Amino acid sequence: MMKIKFIFDLDGTLTKEESLPRIAKYFHIEQDIEALTEATIQGNVPFEESFQQRVHLLCHLPVEEVQEILAAMPVYDSIRAFIRQHQAMCAIATSNLYCWIEKLAAGFGCKVHASEAKLEQGQVTGVKTILSKLEVVQQYQQEGCYVIFIGDGNNDVEALEQADIGIAVSITHPAAPKAVKAAAHHATTEAELNTLLKKYLAKAAMLS
Repeated sequence: MMKIKFIFDLDGTLTKEESLPRIAKYFHIEQDIEALTEATIQGNVPFEESFQQRVHLLCHLPVEEVQEILAAMPVYDSIRAFIRQHQAMCAIATSNLYCWIEKLAAGFGCKVHASEAKLEQGQVTGVKTILSKLEVVQQYQQEGCYVIFIGDGNNDVEALEQADIGIAVSITHPAAPKAVKAAAHHATTEAELNTLLKKYLAKAAMLS
């Protein structure tokens, strides 16, 4: 079988909500986070600047409690089932902090690439590294993989352009215009995304 790798963004692609606004809502500090998140998705605020600001607003929260909040976040069940069935072919690439999304991501059963936090006494004190999704795509391509990247935000644009096939998704909220432009496909429903995933899985089988 052709060596294929499906790389999924997490927030808004696999989940039915954005995680940082969910955390903020739980702790009643949602107004600033929601505005920053929407501006970032649409590319109106540089991602790294926005992410650092949002982490700063949330960094005093206990990591274990945040993990539990996100573990209960609703996801797209059919996409999760696809990933679970083809774990070796799939990976998640998220700019979110691994310490926050660890339990949520574990439910998909595949490799996870995420940003890393500075931790002290069970709380985030800052950001150690911010994941480059572009570099994740390039890494798998260098290993000989045919990469299909699936994402929705402005910070997914470089990865969508670099991937052999880019799929922009507008299933939780409208994908950033630049993401749609960078992608070969634009899925607007969960069913459409499923159809595209199965199409490229079948293509890999035919070329084996």
